[in-house]
Amino acid sequence: PFEFNEEVVRVFDDMISRSVPGYRASIELAMVLAAEICQPNDHIYDLGCSLGAATFALLNQKALPQLQITGIDKSIPMLHGFQKIMQSQGHTAITDSLPLHYESINHQQHVLDLEEADLVTMALQSFKEKLR
Repeated sequence: PFEFNEEVVRVFDDMISRSVPGYRASIELAMVLAAEICQPNDHIYDLGCSLGAATFALLNQKALPQLQITGIDKSIPMLHGFQKIMQSQGHTAITDSLPLHYESINHQQHVLDLEEADLVTMALQSFKEKLR
């Protein structure tokens, strides 16, 4: 079975752009929505955060200071890649305050224990349709 391992992390940006039609456009649309509904200090969950494209887009929203963002992914190598990118882009001040969590959400009975959220972004294309 396909696995989001270190090799996939290395080629992910190119792979996602080619294999998920509209990926970048969906992130841009999510940012338009966030700008409309979110307020400073709102809590956002990025489910399936991968290397953090949606999170970085949210962090770069000048109109939304001090967002509380929690990234969740089922791949530890993806989360490590996310942290490396965050540090390389100068987000070191928020590295400790931006929680990244490993959660395996592969089956129907799994329930994430999440606090109240003002917005949730989800990348669920790797899940079977009945689990989305």
